[in-house]
Amino acid sequence: MSDDLTRTLSRFTPCATLDRDTIIYQAGRASVPSPLRWKTLCAMLALSQVLTLLFVFVRPERSTPPAPVITPPPPSFVPVPGLTAWRDRLSLDPLAPLAYEIDLFPDDPPLRVSALLNDFPLD
Repeated sequence: MSDDLTRTLSRFTPCATLDRDTIIYQAGRASVPSPLRWKTLCAMLALSQVLTLLFVFVRPERSTPPAPVITPPPPSFVPVPGLTAWRDRLSLDPLAPLAYEIDLFPDDPPLRVSALLNDFPLD
């Protein structure tokens, strides 16, 4: 090393002792976030709750009356003589849905657990 660097470094003298408790205390104080953050967050949360209550319970008066609800008339049934003659003979309601008594497709057999176990043999 050069003599200038050695002389410069020799002028610095370390402290006699380091206080462990002071170092830990200062490190703890430096790691704590400022209280401004959580106080601001709490204030914003409280303000949002107040605004929510105001929007829910305070409603402005309506300046215009609500629009009237117009219900369309029910559809009229026009019987066709050839197609509805059998209904007229049975005196059924013309607007009632048709009920078929004939199965168009046969039902599948019910699924059973024992049938599935036969497909997967267990050793």
